[in-house]
Amino acid sequence: RYGNVLGSRGSVIGIWRGQVARGEPLTLTNCGMTRFVMTVEQAVALVNYALEAMRGGEVFVPQLRSTEMIRLARAIAPTDTYPIRETQVRPGGEKLAEALLNEEEPSRTLSRNGVYIVTPTHHAWTRDGWEGVPVAPGLVYRSDRPNQEYLDVAELRELIANTEACR
Repeated sequence: RYGNVLGSRGSVIGIWRGQVARGEPLTLTNCGMTRFVMTVEQAVALVNYALEAMRGGEVFVPQLRSTEMIRLARAIAPTDTYPIRETQVRPGGEKLAEALLNEEEPSRTLSRNGVYIVTPTHHAWTRDGWEGVPVAPGLVYRSDRPNQEYLDVAELRELIANTEACR
């Protein structure tokens, strides 16, 4: 389970770059929307880590920073004054924030090597034997969590450039 992979197929970055190329304003469904973001390299590293560490039935969730989508749009915009147009949240359940852990998972979640490991509830494997630090009860792991230090525009531009350099 992970966040939005910058520059992956279907990424909003491709949509916004197309809008810039056509001279159109960037469209954003809601300026208050937040998302966890990661690079392709981080996604691959997570998959490799999960393949090496898995026992079966657990969920691996990277510990990521998030950003306000308006900041990501500004990171793609060619100028600071480039127009960004707010549209509407799409029907079908588009959320303003994303949650990578639900409210019942912290009680069986460990933190290890920058990854949350959610151990299975109904399986022969349990939390016993896993190395890691139990997370705080009631941990909220949402992209809009309180006191969140969002990625800023400069950090996002650097992540995007590094992702594109690896293609």
